[in-house]
Amino acid sequence: MITYLHNYKKLFISITLFFLLVTSINAKIFITVENSASSGEVPGGFPGELIRVFAVANEKLENLHVLLSTQNREEIARFEGFKYNPGKIIGQDNKPLNFVCMVAIISTGSTISWGKYIVSVYINNEESPRKEFPLFIKQKEFTRETIHLNQALSDLRTDTSGRRERESQELFRLLSKFNKENVFTDTRVMKPFLVEPYYITSRYGDIRRFVYRGGATANSIHHGIDYAAEQGSSVFACAAGKVVFAGERLITGYTVVIEHLPGLYSLYYHLDKIYVIENTFVSKGVIIGLLGNTGLSTAAHLHWEIRNQGKTVDPDFLIENPMIDKDKIISIIKSDFADMAEGR
Repeated sequence: MITYLHNYKKLFISITLFFLLVTSINAKIFITVENSASSGEVPGGFPGELIRVFAVANEKLENLHVLLSTQNREEIARFEGFKYNPGKIIGQDNKPLNFVCMVAIISTGSTISWGKYIVSVYINNEESPRKEFPLFIKQKEFTRETIHLNQALSDLRTDTSGRRERESQELFRLLSKFNKENVFTDTRVMKPFLVEPYYITSRYGDIRRFVYRGGATANSIHHGIDYAAEQGSSVFACAAGKVVFAGERLITGYTVVIEHLPGLYSLYYHLDKIYVIENTFVSKGVIIGLLGNTGLSTAAHLHWEIRNQGKTVDPDFLIENPMIDKDKIISIIKSDFADMAEGR
């Protein structure tokens, strides 16, 4: 079994920007930045963790997007926002507070360099950012592993057929889709594999060196978590969502992809059997298939992966933290915006 070089307690990182927009020439903006760091420390986290940006307004709020950039203003990625309804919120006089809430979820991937970055927040198609704040990505060492492939798997991994290229492009397009209305859940995820005994053989961000049968080598990054166990064990949906792919692929074998939030997907590779069909909805904990050894696989295991707007996400982060912290949104709206919203 491979272990992390760093055993650390997961930080709960929730960087939250709240905007109260008032219909006047001098619009007032209220900002709250929350994280688990000590007071005065620049917000941030480790590679693969999520940063959530929330915009809350008491008037028209049509769109939200954020840009992640280097200190030299080189854009790394753009993340779109979507409308989110945290539920009915009652103010101090027992009257409902009417707000529009939007959420943008930033993911950095595992290969981002440690250091300082800039997050720029744009609303309602404004040309200039409404707010900018610094972000610090902490350094993390990932495990290195060597995997020896037999001739069949060497041939498969070096395959240059049209099928492999086509499937790669199709998956890229699928994971790049941002369906802003598809808000199916906001909770923590569960592990997709619960049967005992099982072993985690590879973790998120591991740096892999493949050794082919002929002696040649190639490197790659592992984007998810591998669970090894008896073939045929049940695999569960990690959260509620819509099945957007269920079928066989050359490299990943029998594969299921589930959409949970706009741009946020979970992926399940190397299954032996698939029990769900595309364009259907599944609940958290539903059996979606059986663990297998299909595709580019050296032994029976499940590869579980999470993507946000194309970027990889550390699944362990979402096991410990909700996709959207609804309770925090409600708490801050009630405490920071109730007076303005009720005209006091």
